Amino acid sequence: FCLKHHQSSFFLHLALALCGVSMCVLSKVEDVLLLVSIFLHAAAAEVCMDLPRCMEPAGTCISPKDYISPRPECPEHRHLFSYDKRAVKKLKDHDEFCGKYVYRLPSTGVLVTLPPPTGEELTKVYQDYDDQLPIPGPDHWRPAGQAKMVLEAMKGKAGPLTVVEIGCQRGWTLFNLRHLAGHGGKLICFDPDPDGQPWRLENFKKAETEVKGLSTEIIFDLFDPSKLTPESVDVFLSSHTVEHMNDPCGWLEGLDRILKPDAIVFTEVPDDSRDPMNYTIVFHYHLNYFNEHSFDALMKRSGYEMLSKDVRRWKDLDPTIKPEIWWPWRPEIRMVHRKMPKKERAEKTEL
Repeated sequence: FCLKHHQSSFFLHLALALCGVSMCVLSKVEDVLLLVSIFLHAAAAEVCMDLPRCMEPAGTCISPKDYISPRPECPEHRHLFSYDKRAVKKLKDHDEFCGKYVYRLPSTGVLVTLPPPTGEELTKVYQDYDDQLPIPGPDHWRPAGQAKMVLEAMKGKAGPLTVVEIGCQRGWTLFNLRHLAGHGGKLICFDPDPDGQPWRLENFKKAETEVKGLSTEIIFDLFDPSKLTPESVDVFLSSHTVEHMNDPCGWLEGLDRILKPDAIVFTEVPDDSRDPMNYTIVFHYHLNYFNEHSFDALMKRSGYEMLSKDVRRWKDLDPTIKPEIWWPWRPEIRMVHRKMPKKERAEKTEL
């Protein structure tokens, strides 16, 4: 990327570095020097790089004030972060994250990792990933609640419908939506995880038995829009996947290709936007950090209108499910968006 000299924020970031000392326990002088050097790295220049095209206008530069933190997975920086050992008990050091930093994008406010890891780097990193919430069945609060939101958004829409989910794990949410895809519709799951495959096969077979005219398909791969017919999908779901993507803009472009006009997109992401700022790790390998405002801004920039939102905070949860959750300070964001037809997008852009 291209660097421009930018000294005006030197003292700002030096002050932030000193404040950062209070965020974590630094037992060595070297730790303090390392923390200061990290912020000096950000203060040294205004960085012009290729920012995510769906989040920022072309030509936008990142300035020192947009710098948030280094990556905790880099061995040089790990000791600067505090973390819950229940959440990251298997987190290992990864040189793949060295030289990558978290920045706040000026327009949407999304926190992103730049430069993003390559696909090869992520493949290596995820070999030791073990961070999925165990979901025993379709009545579990997560798939049940997700399906309820989708069904409410689809009231009055005639079938047969095609419903697609990426990272469907055992397929519980799709199973709960099986009646949407009856009489010629289809449930499609993209998921490369071999551990969940026996469950997916069993659940899809049961769904086909219960719902007349339903067909199912499991694509043992990451999301690949080229494997779907253009403008063929009525409902698209993702749960706790967008925060892991190294190219969320490519994902959105793929959605635009496969979704019908007025199709809906259900997304659940964690609100962990404070973690990099606080130098804490709750869940690992998140590359994008959202809050409810920044995620909606991302979708709006790509031509989607929010239909409903559910921000799940600890105080609002059913007491029976609280023992399963050990991150009470971090809300989870559920949103349903509608893909606006091209004419409607153009009219809103003009406004």
